[in-house]
Amino acid sequence: MDFPQRLFTLLRAQVPLLHVRPHEETRFLGMLKDPPKDLQHLGMTTWDLVDDFVPLKPGAQPFPNKSCAVAEVLRHVQQAMPEDHVLVLKDFHQPWASKDRPQITRRLRNLVPRLREKGQFLVFLTPPLGEREDLPLELKDDVVALDMPLPDRTELGGLL
Repeated sequence: MDFPQRLFTLLRAQVPLLHVRPHEETRFLGMLKDPPKDLQHLGMTTWDLVDDFVPLKPGAQPFPNKSCAVAEVLRHVQQAMPEDHVLVLKDFHQPWASKDRPQITRRLRNLVPRLREKGQFLVFLTPPLGEREDLPLELKDDVVALDMPLPDRTELGGLL
């Protein structure tokens, strides 16, 4: 099964927390915003420390924009994220290495049942990580990690 098939299968299976390690962020986001027909209803938004919330693909309801520091993002998700929505959290490995790690880890674990119930997904987009920045041990059973491979010859041919 290739990478897009694995990713979209996990969304269909209602796996709410995904950790994706792409070599090219733009390529991943381009693939994500063009899902199969049965997932077209999902809205998609990205978040990072600089741009805050940026719509990627509209859903039935917009994701309410708010300027959020890392500590506030998950609270905003809990309070305002629309149903049937994917939120891509860019560079979210940095909070895992911060002093707020225990609170962030617990909030994520508390969010899992609600996310699954409402068809909501958090995708942590990070580069390959060192041990200090890796996914907290407490989340290993809740988060599915995917490494996005480099483009193959067919994909490269389409780019040229």
